[in-house]
Amino acid sequence: MELYQHGMAGQCWIVRDDGSLVEEKSAGAWVGTCSATDPDVGNTFTYSLIDGIGSADNGKFTISGNRLLVGADALPCAKGKTYQIRVRVTDQGLLSYEKAMVIGVR
Repeated sequence: MELYQHGMAGQCWIVRDDGSLVEEKSAGAWVGTCSATDPDVGNTFTYSLIDGIGSADNGKFTISGNRLLVGADALPCAKGKTYQIRVRVTDQGLLSYEKAMVIGVR
């Protein structure tokens, strides 16, 4: 998962590095890494799962630091299944952006 920010906060998008999970992920398993760029050198970011359109599967995941992880229960990943999450990124100036994304099982 990467966050690209161009100019002011809110003009960015979030994508997972390869857009998919391998089958059967156990609780706490790594799914992806969040990263961000910003024109303000040295900015730091926090990431969170938030409610809203596209957040149907937020409860199946958690974010720790910049790592997207499987939540408390293992994901019964069947090939072709997708999960919808909504992520917010916030910089130390409290500027934020949120985006829904889909994680597919390959």
